[in-house]
Amino acid sequence: MRTLLSLVLVLMVSGIWGCFDNCRDNNDCPAKMKCDREYGQCYVPYKCLRDQNCPRDYFCDNDGHCYPYETYHSDPAGCYEDNDCMDDMYCATDRLCYRVDSWKQTCIENRDCPRAVYHMYCDKSRGQCYPNQKCSRDENCPPGMYCETDGEYQGKCEYF
Repeated sequence: MRTLLSLVLVLMVSGIWGCFDNCRDNNDCPAKMKCDREYGQCYVPYKCLRDQNCPRDYFCDNDGHCYPYETYHSDPAGCYEDNDCMDDMYCATDRLCYRVDSWKQTCIENRDCPRAVYHMYCDKSRGQCYPNQKCSRDENCPPGMYCETDGEYQGKCEYF
């Protein structure tokens, strides 16, 4: 029993078990997380606008980073492809992970995608639903994307 208590204490102190909220540098944080030295807390170093951009059990703080509510989960918010997101999330054109209930992972046309939560479209080349990020020029799109307007004032962001 004494050995078990000692092991639990060591794990809590070392940050292997618990909230990962006491860090001095990035080496004290789990993979893909950074240490906010001012607060001594590990965070996901990708931008977020709201809690839905963060993995489950994370929240979007005022600094635009995702922080764990109580425990660490390995998949960070922010992405370049779907594999960068948790299983129940996908990578949208704004390079944020989104969690949408009852969305169809595969689609053939726009009507296969939910419209109640987000105005979504079917990326036919990938066969997946994504938020339709509207734009009027390339500067409105995330890096690596351009604004496809097709002669219209409002377009959507597309990958190069």
